[in-house]
Amino acid sequence: MNYKNHILFAITLNIIVLFLLFYYKVFRFEVSVSIVIYCFIIIILSSILPDLDSASSKIRGLIYFLMIFLIFYNLYVEDYFTILFLSLLSFYILLMKHRAGLFGLGTHSLILGLIIASILYFYYNNILYFIVFIVSFYSHLLADISTYKGKFNVLRWL
Repeated sequence: MNYKNHILFAITLNIIVLFLLFYYKVFRFEVSVSIVIYCFIIIILSSILPDLDSASSKIRGLIYFLMIFLIFYNLYVEDYFTILFLSLLSFYILLMKHRAGLFGLGTHSLILGLIIASILYFYYNNILYFIVFIVSFYSHLLADISTYKGKFNVLRWL
């Protein structure tokens, strides 16, 4: 699948999941325009994040640009812990293996999605961001295992 299809699939799944959570009142969310915008940004970024290690991915250049910007910003505000975290994250991205298995050290791993979603939850203290990230990140993995060379293939599920 290409990045546009991954984003569209993630948006669709998030609409379904969030509708069901609101309808059955599983969680209580405070919804505002800014939260909706943040959720939309999380959906877009996390739905294409697993392709970060691919040389032709759209997100790779964006992530490196954001990391460089954030490192310089945190140098300005003297937040050395964040600089260390971003530096380690950059090093990790360079060492990643593409699709190294579900529990491997790759970008297509279940563990990586859970780790990043947990960081989002603990940093922002918002369960909605956690849910949106998990649904979007795992939608990418689901789309990849259900397609063959970018085309949906039902036989791969059998």
